[in-house]
Amino acid sequence: MTHDNTQTASSDPWRNGSLTSRPGVLIRRLHQIHTALFALECGDQNITPVMYSVLSALQQGGAMDQTTLAKAVAIDKTNMTDILDRLKRRGLIKRRVSNSDRRVRLTSLTEEGEHILDILDEKAQRAHERTVESLAPEDRTRLIEMMTQIINANTPNGDQKIPFVTSGDRSAESISKSSATTQKSYQKLIAVEPILQRIAKLAELIPTLPDRTLLHAGPPFSDFNNIPKPMRHSIVATASLEGWATSEEDVFAKLQNGDLHLRPAQDFDVVTPLAFIVGPSVYCLEVVDQAAPGNRRFSPLNDGPAPYALRLGNGHPEGLALLRRLSTHIGPKLADMITTPIALLPILDHGLKNGDDLHGQVAAAQEKVRTLFPDTDDAETNDYLASAGQFALNIIMAASSLMIGAGAAIADSDMVVACGGNGLEMGYKLASNPDSWITRPALPPVGVKFEGQEMAKALPAIGDSAVIDALGFGAACLRSTPSLAEGYRDHVHPDFFSPAAHAPFIGPHPALSDKSIMVGLDLTRPRTCLGVNLGMVERTGTTGLIGRGVSPWPEG
Repeated sequence: MTHDNTQTASSDPWRNGSLTSRPGVLIRRLHQIHTALFALECGDQNITPVMYSVLSALQQGGAMDQTTLAKAVAIDKTNMTDILDRLKRRGLIKRRVSNSDRRVRLTSLTEEGEHILDILDEKAQRAHERTVESLAPEDRTRLIEMMTQIINANTPNGDQKIPFVTSGDRSAESISKSSATTQKSYQKLIAVEPILQRIAKLAELIPTLPDRTLLHAGPPFSDFNNIPKPMRHSIVATASLEGWATSEEDVFAKLQNGDLHLRPAQDFDVVTPLAFIVGPSVYCLEVVDQAAPGNRRFSPLNDGPAPYALRLGNGHPEGLALLRRLSTHIGPKLADMITTPIALLPILDHGLKNGDDLHGQVAAAQEKVRTLFPDTDDAETNDYLASAGQFALNIIMAASSLMIGAGAAIADSDMVVACGGNGLEMGYKLASNPDSWITRPALPPVGVKFEGQEMAKALPAIGDSAVIDALGFGAACLRSTPSLAEGYRDHVHPDFFSPAAHAPFIGPHPALSDKSIMVGLDLTRPRTCLGVNLGMVERTGTTGLIGRGVSPWPEG
């Protein structure tokens, strides 16, 4: 007997269409992909995605009964019982009878549960980010919104629906917490398109720089006799480079009688790291706003690695020797390598997506920048580029200063447009009055000291790199920088490791993939934490760098 295949064949496109055109099949495959990525990132802790969700819900909501917990995680009560039993056997949760209703048992995290979450959070975040990393940033947000829409359409109980907030609404909610005038400064900030334009001597970049002037970090000094020793060492080094003086006694005598001048770098659109002093012969980076080329900022070339770098304030002769080479040989070589402007926002975004806070940790940004300066036929320049592991930091400083500074000169705006420490005082300027420094006593960084330096005392906050943190990077981004966060965790407020660190900042930056990172510091907004991620400079100017930490923002 033969079969007539035409009787069973169908022209139904659903039956004959590819399985991969069916939403359910794609959702199942996507779930498998995410589960595999989660296992890859978090498998060493033997925690499943659902177990992690339960622990996270308990951390966010505190002690809760099983019904409420099951609803929060969207699993049925039977499965929840099994999960809770497994977590309890591992000592990650504890259960107790409710004080208000003896029939109800409440579940909460144990200390070990909190510890596991601390380990897992950054790993789980990577798993989630890897799940959607092939999408453009705006498409990732849209995917979340569409999934929320589908879930809510199929959830009859109103109290089980997921709160639906679009990315635009979230941005608006954050921005609305700042005044209308402050929002104008923020809009100018995010409109900046920073590019690295050129490298040249400061005297060429700022022809109007007053004669015999040296530039320092932070606000002005009221008394030259009180300048901290680390900065005094660097003043002498740069004055020696310029041929103006050769000893501390000579330098400070000339400062007192007006033969030399010491001014805040940011008053001249220059930002300088830690104790480093900039003079007219120092080679600097010029960062320009491509959208408004008249808006420029400058930062000296990074002065090399520890322990002898002049920015660290120990005044070692090797530091001055490198500064001379930068000013006579290496600087001109690097200047010739900038043949076209280099866009910086993609570099900042790359750093943030790959473990940088863009201040204390710049490894990913440095790797990106390093490709822009390939090896040359000059061994001395190659050696410098290979050893100056924070070369990118000075570029980031100039870009940050450029962006926050764009918001200046708007009446009644509360956005910070300049920021820095001089080792005695922390100073900042507001958009409403960008020509005046507001100063408070600076506080030393709190964090981790290097082995053997546990008893050394750190200088209060020093350096114009604070502009990075005033933009919204640095200390506010510790949650995305595991290499730093682990060491800082026992020293600073726990909100530094969560999005709460960005509470004082105005809104997201359209060029950054992570929309939880806010930019533009508004000191009128409520906050639980605010600080600057800084290197610890030893107070007496003998040791140099002794550790890293967060200098708390000086309140008052």
